[in-house]
Parts: sequence; structure tokens; C-alpha cells
Amino acid sequence: MRAATRALTLLLWGALATAAPAQGLPYTADEDGMRVAIEEARTQLDLALSQLTNEKGTIHPALNLKIKVPVQNLDISEEMIWIDQLGVEDGRYVGTVANAPAYLKGTRLGDTVRFDREQIVDWSVLDTSGQMYGHYTTRVLLKSLEPAQAKTVQELLTADPLPEAWR
Repeated sequence: MRAATRALTLLLWGALATAAPAQGLPYTADEDGMRVAIEEARTQLDLALSQLTNEKGTIHPALNLKIKVPVQNLDISEEMIWIDQLGVEDGRYVGTVANAPAYLKGTRLGDTVRFDREQIVDWSVLDTSGQMYGHYTTRVLLKSLEPAQAKTVQELLTADPLPEAWR
């Protein structure tokens, strides 16, 4: 499951790479749409976590989280990156960087990071068909992609970001 999730994440980011200033930095001219997408993803986060965390507190490997991380750069103040292999340690989330950061100095694909819930801006769940639920921010980015790129990314996403069984 982990390899499939990482492969789909890399494919998704590969499709977005030419539409973004950097692979790890989602960019869109639709700032209002992105703000709404983040709010909706955060609104559904408790539901996603409740469905994918067992009674022992273990998070299912199909769940990935997208976080905002502050950066020191003249162009931007924060970068968004996807995190997989999630867990909770000492009240904080921990996981592995799932896409190559562009502006986080000293942080690379596969590095372990710790973060707080307030940093979470999106979530993704890989279903058994290979499509992904969630990806609220990615859905906003579709409008800014070239048609061929948008089609490739759209094919990876479910029609609705929320699984029917969770409603």
C-alpha cells in the first residue's frame, strides 16, 4: 500500500510540476478557491481521521496529509508538502515527506517530520481502485493546469472528495 500511495503521489506531483513554481509548492491564481478548499478539507479532517485511525491510535497507511511549513525565502513564506506513513508521538503528528520540497532547506523526500494539527491543510485517501479521495487543494489546481495535465490528475481523483460510505 505504501509504495502505491507514494507512486500515485509522485505521479500527481509530476503532473503538477510544470504548473507550479516548484514541485512541492502548489500554486494557483485562485487564492479564494484555495482558501475555501483548505477550509473544507479541515472541516472533513476529523471524519477522515476517525475513519482511518484504529482503536490503538494507528493511522491507516492509505491516509496522507498535506501540511503548510514556514520557510525562509524571499519569494514565499510557507510551502505545502504531502506527508505519508503517519503516526502520532507525544501529541504531535509524525510522518515521512512524500514529495520533494522546493524551499525547505535540509528537508528531502523521505525525511521524517513532526507537525501540529494546525499545519494540516488537506488530506488524501487512496482507495482500492487506485483513485484518491480528498485532495481538496489539488481540485482547485486543476483549473490552472494544461488540459492534458488536468486530465491526468483528474483521472487519479474520485469524482467526489468524500467517500459515500462516510456520509
